[in-house]
This record gives sequence, C-alpha cells and structure tokens, in this order.
Amino acid sequence: MEKMRCMETGTREQPSHNVERGILAREGLYPLLVSDAGRTVLPGPFWDGWTRMLARQVAWFPAAGVFPPCPVIVPLEEMAGAKGGVQILFMHRLRGQVVSLFGHIAIIVRGRVWNFSAVLAENEVLAADEFYWRPCLPPFVPQGGTDLPASLHRVHPAGSSWGTVRDREDAPDPAQRLDDERSAQTSGPRADRYGRRFMRSMDVIDISGLEPASIAALEKALTQLMDRVREAAPRSRRGESPYFSPWKMNCAGFVREAFALAGLAHFHSHLPRDLFVEIGWHFTRQARLPESSVRIERRRMAQVAVSGIRPSSSAVPLLNPASWWRVLRMG
Repeated sequence: MEKMRCMETGTREQPSHNVERGILAREGLYPLLVSDAGRTVLPGPFWDGWTRMLARQVAWFPAAGVFPPCPVIVPLEEMAGAKGGVQILFMHRLRGQVVSLFGHIAIIVRGRVWNFSAVLAENEVLAADEFYWRPCLPPFVPQGGTDLPASLHRVHPAGSSWGTVRDREDAPDPAQRLDDERSAQTSGPRADRYGRRFMRSMDVIDISGLEPASIAALEKALTQLMDRVREAAPRSRRGESPYFSPWKMNCAGFVREAFALAGLAHFHSHLPRDLFVEIGWHFTRQARLPESSVRIERRRMAQVAVSGIRPSSSAVPLLNPASWWRVLRMG
C-alpha cells in the first residue's frame, strides 16, 4: 500500500486501501481472518477491543501511514463506506479532559472525514471507517494499558511501536527498541490516537440530496482550509497547529468557514454543539420546503465499550439559548 506522507506538515491524508472480509478469530497473540480464500493472520498483537467482534463478519485494512503496520478491523454491518452525501459529527466531551470540555465537531464529505484540531498531527483527511475504528494505538495510549494519559496531547518523544508485546521472546531489549522506534519515526507518520467509536459517543446529522456542485464546492473549501493548516505548519514549535485559535478558528470555526467558502450557508456559532444544532436547523428548514430534494436524518452512535478505556464521554449542554429554540423546532 502506498504511503502518503506529510512529515513536513504533521498532517496526513488517507490513501485508498483494499478491504478484505471474513470472520474474525484469534490465533495466539494475533488476530486471524477466516474466509473462503483461506486464513489470514493479521499484524498483532490482538487488542482487547476486538474481543467483542470475535466470530463476527468483519472487514480489515491497514491503518494509513502507520509504521509498524497495524490493522483496522470493522464490523461488516457497521461499515460506513464511501457515502455520497455530507455528514456532520458532534463528538461528546471526554470526562476529565479540559481540552475536550465543549466536545468536538468534524465533517464527512463523500466518505472522507475532515478533522481539524489544535494538535497539528490530528489535522487529517481519512476514510470514515478508519476514523471510527482505529485500534488502541500508542503513544496515544501507553503500551501495556488502555488508560488515557493526563493530557491527550503529550506524546513521548520515542513513541511506542505497534506489534511489540511485553514478555514476548522475540521482543527487543529497551535500548534496541528505542533505536528502532526513532528509525521508524523517520520512515513514516505515526498514529497517536484511536478510533472515535471506542473513545466517545457521537451525534450525527446525515444530509442527502444536495446538488453535486454544492458537495464539490464544500470539498474544495475544506481542501483550501487544510492547505492553510499545512502552510502554517512550519511555525509549529510544540506540535500545535499555528492556524488554530480557541475561539475564531477552533474545530467549529473550520466547519463554519468551509460552508461559507462553499457558498452554502453562513453560520455564526463558535462552540461545537451549538454549531451542530445550527447546521441541523438550517438543513431541516431546507428539507421542509416544497419540492426540496434535501433530506436530513439525525442519529446517535453510542460509544463502543472496551474494558479499561477511560475516561468515557458525556453529553455537552447547549450554551446558546437560540440552540434550545432550534432543537425544539426540529422536533
């Protein structure tokens, strides 16, 4: 699989990948895929989060740009695929994490997630299935455990390598592993987070029926904004995104600006959940117009519980009184 590397900018983009399907099993330390084509041993070790998928039909593909390689395993019935419309994701706040106090918002266009963050490495464009289902990858989660560190954004300089298990006979000694990890960091970007389905609950707005030209304009606007993040990246000193600001250009600001640049709507909310509601109300009104082709659906995706992963997520209150009015009007 071709790696699309953005080492100079810290951002990364998801390449296309081939998806294999089968029944998930376990063989010692490794996940195993059983299909009509035979048995495929996937890169290990087996992560506890996959236990709930054993004996189920799944799909797998390698995580983008991760070295050493690691698999993304997705329940087949829950694959997002490459939908043609637009989805707005509001992710609930992580308990105990100040940086997550107001939650997080991202946008999916044609099956790709556009995620903007204060952390430079988390500004990325990737397939929705990987965004949802990446396994528990170090250094976001310390090796040997699944507790989140005190800060989501403190990464150990050497990181930790996927596929190295404590007490394995073939595991290198600590000094050798440190050298290997430093070498790996120069050969490709590293994952420092895991799938949002394992991390928190999410509210989703599905918007369908938009004109192809409108979707293309929105995608172009998001590309322009991601380019601005990458152009500003050389000014980063501690892994932060220089183009990000807590109020005007936070995660909500990027989504708001994308709709404005595309000429689709001008929104005013600055906080993620308030913007989520404002977008929902805007397209709900469009969908109620006579002969409108726009359709909107709202749903919640519950957090996929994995033993040991903390903190869990919780809902964020609406802080703008206008948002309460919009929620009541949407029904």
